[in-house]
Amino acid sequence: MNCGSVMSHPLVVVPCGATASDAAQQMRDGRFGFIAVQSAEGQLVGVLTDRDLAVRVCARGLAAEATSVESVMSSPPVSCRTRDPVEQAETLMMEHQIQRLVVLEDDGSPAGLLSLSDLAQCAPPLDLARLVRQVTAREFRYKGRVAPESRP
Repeated sequence: MNCGSVMSHPLVVVPCGATASDAAQQMRDGRFGFIAVQSAEGQLVGVLTDRDLAVRVCARGLAAEATSVESVMSSPPVSCRTRDPVEQAETLMMEHQIQRLVVLEDDGSPAGLLSLSDLAQCAPPLDLARLVRQVTAREFRYKGRVAPESRP
């Protein structure tokens, strides 16, 4: 099974020049918590989540109307291709501890969004449990390994 056949969400995009307030309003109105950021040339340059807004804007006391999405987005975006096997997407989610991936066409243009819940629809139960455990672990990881200072 490939990523393109499993993804179920459209990819919502804002330009780099958008403000955190613009992105937050789009998330609120669309009832989603993930938005992609594109350059003026149409290149996907980053992603922004509702958690990013809370931690990187609100918790720092920044004015959302004056903060560009480019200054608080996660970059580069973690992505896979439509033709990639879902196992590759699972590996990326575990390595980066993320719940959503941007799915790209072969030419690099955005095709959609693949979420952990999309994978839950097709993964065997034990594989899904392993994936959820890895993605949602609350320990700091450095290149896929637990950092020495976070070990019990």
